[in-house]
Amino acid sequence: MLGFLEDSSLSFSELAGFRNGTCHEFHLIDLPGEKVTEVLEKPLIVMESSIMSANAMGLGKPEEALEKINFFKAQCKNVGGCFTLLWHNSNFTSDWHHEIYENIIKTKI
Repeated sequence: MLGFLEDSSLSFSELAGFRNGTCHEFHLIDLPGEKVTEVLEKPLIVMESSIMSANAMGLGKPEEALEKINFFKAQCKNVGGCFTLLWHNSNFTSDWHHEIYENIIKTKI
């Protein structure tokens, strides 16, 4: 064990959404050891590159990207889950990227 207590790496890089089938935290399972670990998985729901990259979902228009992100955010709220967002600082390459990020953070759904 490397000492990690939380993880959010179980996702598809080319597709946003519920890769784990949930937006609720859960403990990872050590399959070979057949036991529940102490590592808490916080499912990653949206990674900005999954939404906007041409090699992924390709939603390159600000309105489309924001609509899809807010859809996932609303789904998490509807079931009392956690909306987890990963936005790489290297992907603030245009003004509209900043606008979308700020809108995601400020908008209560």
